[in-house]
Amino acid sequence: MKNTTVLNIKNMVCPRCIKVVSEELTKLSFEVASIQLGQVVINKTISVNDIKNIKEALSLNGFELLDDKKSKTIEAIKIVIIDGIREGIFSEMNINISQYISNQLHMEYTQLSSLFSSVEGKSIERYVILQKTERIKELISYNE
Repeated sequence: MKNTTVLNIKNMVCPRCIKVVSEELTKLSFEVASIQLGQVVINKTISVNDIKNIKEALSLNGFELLDDKKSKTIEAIKIVIIDGIREGIFSEMNINISQYISNQLHMEYTQLSSLFSSVEGKSIERYVILQKTERIKELISYNE
């Protein structure tokens, strides 16, 4: 069985981001085992020098390697929200967004909300509204 490394990456918000991150890691000669919004699994145990090179490549493209638990949790919240909006989950009338986020991350919503607000400077609800607005603008620009 191969050794793998899981990388958590900030600012991966769309399919194009996945493509860019995958291409950058391939340029650095890493074999990507799997990739999704906010997370990449590499078929290799990486060194400190590898981390430096990955951080540099990601930074040049507007991404950031996450290494602390708070940052990972906040990024996970954002990914759940962005996926929920893209998949139309929050359009359903009977979906409670706070309950959905809590269920997806297996944490109490009050804890998630408090952490998110303290670090991001805005509530999760405000972030959802901003992301919905961005999605609407994106759909309009592509005539969808």
